[in-house]
Amino acid sequence: MFSYQWIHRFAMPPLEAVLDAVEAYFTTLSPGRYTLERRERFCLEFRRGAWRGKFFDHAVLVPKFLGIDRRDVTTWPTQMAVTARPAPEAFAMSVQRDVQMPNGLPLRGRHHDDGTTAFDGEMAGLVDYLAEFLKLADRPDVTYVEAGSA
Repeated sequence: MFSYQWIHRFAMPPLEAVLDAVEAYFTTLSPGRYTLERRERFCLEFRRGAWRGKFFDHAVLVPKFLGIDRRDVTTWPTQMAVTARPAPEAFAMSVQRDVQMPNGLPLRGRHHDDGTTAFDGEMAGLVDYLAEFLKLADRPDVTYVEAGSA
């Protein structure tokens, strides 16, 4: 299995509604809505793409080889965690996407670049949405943290 990771970070004012707004954005994103898998006080976990239950243990999800189109990021088996580290002045927000591609479907060159472009676009949309939804004076600046593949 091939594993890839994209990480984005930004700061937000310490508002209770931040994770509610993040959840609303990603679960209504078009095309390619994310499915909320788990919610805790300062963490949201989402899933999107081609997944199937593992043989003999359908509770465990694995990438679905035949459902993946490397040209369409929304089909990539993606797990995403959004965390908010609270502080008195700001929440340190982190959005980490982990893509698990099955053997035989590595993301090379253009496909990896397409993922970076698509995920950067989702992040730009998220911070625009948060700025509007939470009536922020300034749009948060997003930092891409160089991540790799395994």
